[in-house]
Amino acid sequence: MPKYLLLLILLGFKIHAQPLKVVVKNPLGFDRNDVTAISREQLEFWLKAHDKRNFRIKMEGTEAYLPVQWTDYDQDGKYDAVLFQANVPANATVNYYIVPDSLKRKSQSQRAAYAQFSPERGEGLAWENDKVAFCIYGKSGKKSSNAAAFSSGVDLWLKKVEYSIIENWYAKSKKQPGYYHEDHGEGYDGYDLGDGRGVGGSGLFVKDSLHIPDGFSSYKIWENGPLRVTFEVKYKRWSRFWVEETKIISLDMGSNFSKFEVYFTANTKAPDYSVGISLHDNKGKARLEKEVGWARYWEPIDDSYLGEAIIMEPKIIADMVTYTDAEHDRNHLFVVTKPRDQLTYYTGFSWLKSGQVKNVEGWDILVQQQILKLNNPLEVSVLGN
Repeated sequence: MPKYLLLLILLGFKIHAQPLKVVVKNPLGFDRNDVTAISREQLEFWLKAHDKRNFRIKMEGTEAYLPVQWTDYDQDGKYDAVLFQANVPANATVNYYIVPDSLKRKSQSQRAAYAQFSPERGEGLAWENDKVAFCIYGKSGKKSSNAAAFSSGVDLWLKKVEYSIIENWYAKSKKQPGYYHEDHGEGYDGYDLGDGRGVGGSGLFVKDSLHIPDGFSSYKIWENGPLRVTFEVKYKRWSRFWVEETKIISLDMGSNFSKFEVYFTANTKAPDYSVGISLHDNKGKARLEKEVGWARYWEPIDDSYLGEAIIMEPKIIADMVTYTDAEHDRNHLFVVTKPRDQLTYYTGFSWLKSGQVKNVEGWDILVQQQILKLNNPLEVSVLGN
């Protein structure tokens, strides 16, 4: 073999073997530990030379590989990006390096975004990350086992550990009914959903009356961690407007907020679409910030406190109201939208016993930081590609 050809081969090997530098910039004035994405286009050169199964990424100055997740945004069968969780101080930049490695395994962790369907408990579909856990219900649940089985509201599971609890709680509740309604050290399901909207459930306002669907009729889990869980639920025609509704719900590691992308149709022009937070006995404190697109509720729960919030683009909000009624399940804070067939919003919470916030002021800060994050995502650059 000619020497110059051998040299080119060796140089080519050396170029492909060099780590690929990823620069992540945080433009905000507080520390962030966010799931972020490197697009397929940014990795095009690297992917031509390497199998994506051997993709590894680590922070500069460390040797441990980080968990990653390849994601397909539109479910067309082609991966659009790879996710990893970037830890970046306030107003700072942190370097990460991509390397090919077929020998050393990727990081495995109990801390994961995760979803699970349970036909036994009102056809519950629960999802969680290291901060929070939620649950919604199907329409065929056994009414005798759980009154919330027919509800289309969003239930909350209060956890105070970073590792996954859903699978374990479901399993233990089969042997010991009601197990996770008591706190055994990890948290508990103490939220009263009933027929209320919970935190982020939807409905239609018709002459000051709220119309809501039954539980979901079908579901499909698109991706199940470790960094992001995404799933789709469909609701069959409901109300006299024959509304059909599809929700795509996702939750990232490190976030207190689930993202809801809602698509709906009706056979006639439907009234205002509303997203609510249950006020229960009206013993909490509501705050409505229509101009900047968020509303929250801070309420007592057993021997602690719970903060809930909805975030939505201000331009699509028609009104924010608190609605009271003689019936417990009908007391709500509502974010009312202008008529539309697609809606995106974020809903989340923080339980005082989780240690994530210390008071209502801390919850307000967390909500406002979430809005800043949505408007100022981490900036990711791939160098040497």
